[in-house]
Amino acid sequence: MSESPLQSVISIVICLLKLPYTDKYKYLGHVISADLTDDADVMKQTRSLYARTNSIIRKFSQASLASKIVLFKAYCTPMYGCQLWSSSFQYSLNKLKVAYNNGCQLLLKEPRWCSASSLFVYHNVPTFDALIRKLIYAVWRSCHNSSNVLVDKLLASDIYFESKLFKRWRQLLY
Repeated sequence: MSESPLQSVISIVICLLKLPYTDKYKYLGHVISADLTDDADVMKQTRSLYARTNSIIRKFSQASLASKIVLFKAYCTPMYGCQLWSSSFQYSLNKLKVAYNNGCQLLLKEPRWCSASSLFVYHNVPTFDALIRKLIYAVWRSCHNSSNVLVDKLLASDIYFESKLFKRWRQLLY
């Protein structure tokens, strides 16, 4: 197995033991990659979304339409940490969007050629893009309404305005 360029430069030793190097690390449920992209976390969320929708479809296939919609909103719209994704490939985000659309279509037993956006509007379910904007806005509002001095100082600094995260938030919200 070849060494990563970072691994050959950095070696951390504690009590005469060299700590192992890893390209990915799971911390508080999120995947942190050595290349600092969010693709591994997006793909983890995609697999999780497919698993949740398949579970709902399998367990509640005979439920009423209203019940299925409530279940989809409850189990498939929480995408924890998506607000903090600032550097991921569009390919990964598109796969997540397809998983979201397909999950709703399969749950509601709609054909593949059916328009997902009209399906969401008709059943009062947020589209993927609207859901992401809503989640980002909730975090943005919480940060700006915070009474924490450190958060206030960070939001007033140039670091915040030049960050990838702020640029992504601004792009999606405005």
